[in-house]
Amino acid sequence: MSLTPTLHSTKENAVTNDNRPTLALDLGGPDGNVFLVTSYTRACLDGETLKSFNREIGDATLLTSGKRYEDILRIVNSYVLLIDSSGTYRDYAAETLIISAVDRLNEQLATLPETVFASIQGLYPEFGYPDCGPEMYLVLIEEEIASVSQKLEQALGEEREPLERLKAMLEECATALRRAGV
Repeated sequence: MSLTPTLHSTKENAVTNDNRPTLALDLGGPDGNVFLVTSYTRACLDGETLKSFNREIGDATLLTSGKRYEDILRIVNSYVLLIDSSGTYRDYAAETLIISAVDRLNEQLATLPETVFASIQGLYPEFGYPDCGPEMYLVLIEEEIASVSQKLEQALGEEREPLERLKAMLEECATALRRAGV
């Protein structure tokens, strides 16, 4: 098991209007040590954000603070998007982020006019099944993006706007899935 966390670029984070860097760790393994978690978090931060984190985590780790490990994780998650690759801490599971991204996509798709068809609408990845898991779902999203791009090349006038919205929705979901580690 590697002691190196997985860091994802903040460029992807900006697309989802979340400026927190992503930090994926195996919280059930050696990376879950509270001192490593806070050290990895510090490595993701800089400037005033780092100073603020240091103050908050410093106060929280005092023996007299009464903070538990879960409290520390909540603080860490307020500065970085914490993903637990072990699945030990459900609040930070990639599966939760993936389902949230797919839920959001399906909600957005429901706002499109009936004349705009998205073959992915209503579909969800099935965890534990490679043929229909999150990776395959991302492939379907990417294929849908390519299909919509082709339609956009041929679309005229009023046809373009809903297709552009559809493409933006799909791209947002793809970014969120990649950010969740897919």
